[in-house]
Amino acid sequence: MTPDITVRYSTCIGDFVSTLIKTFDDNVRVIILHGGLARDPAPIERWSDIDLILILRHYSPRVTPSISELVEYLERKHDVRLDINLLYESDFASDHAKLRFYHSEIINALNQRGTRILYGSVNVGNVTLFNEDEAVYVYLNTVLNLFRRYYIENIYRPTQIIKNAANIQRIIRWVFSIIRSSLRLRGIYANPYHESLSELMRLNLVSAEDIELLKRLMGIRNNMRTFNSMREDEVKELYTSVERFVEKYIHEVVHGS
Repeated sequence: MTPDITVRYSTCIGDFVSTLIKTFDDNVRVIILHGGLARDPAPIERWSDIDLILILRHYSPRVTPSISELVEYLERKHDVRLDINLLYESDFASDHAKLRFYHSEIINALNQRGTRILYGSVNVGNVTLFNEDEAVYVYLNTVLNLFRRYYIENIYRPTQIIKNAANIQRIIRWVFSIIRSSLRLRGIYANPYHESLSELMRLNLVSAEDIELLKRLMGIRNNMRTFNSMREDEVKELYTSVERFVEKYIHEVVHGS
């Protein structure tokens, strides 16, 4: 990784925060950086998104168009990807709302685990009312549904190019996000990649065959040339193996077997 990549990411974050505050003024309550860049400030080219949670005080019809325009402009300017979660105070203002808030990544961030507050302060009252275990189960079932749809719509379409870098990158992100989320049920808050894999091995939660598959995915993440050099039949076998792993793993986590 070259130093200019880190500069590019940090400059983009700075541009986003300053522009958002200037645009919405006192409507902005807090801006939170979470995800990979909060855990490890050294971004990986084409893998590291800028994951941000915005909490605004109240809804306005100009909020989403303005944010969308800003995100598109900054992504083009800095050649990075911004991943935005937008919240309003009303989303978790009451105890009743907290009990029904099922977004595990945001709950984790509101609990200020592995995050950086870029602007404002987080004060969500009684955080114990957020049911993190239930949020994990909802997340896993949601991702499984998206995963199945993605395979149908993108991976196995006869006219699609199977050796597609964007496809394998998305699949790898999902796989390790699934693992990281499931580990929260054991009170483990780990980096979704190498730390999560180490925890799986330490806890002996999956087979040696599954570990080898996950190591292959890690190898591709670390060096995309590994994927580019694969034959088409090898790519198909890889996708089939990943699909089999995800189905089995989520079933075992959700059903407790």
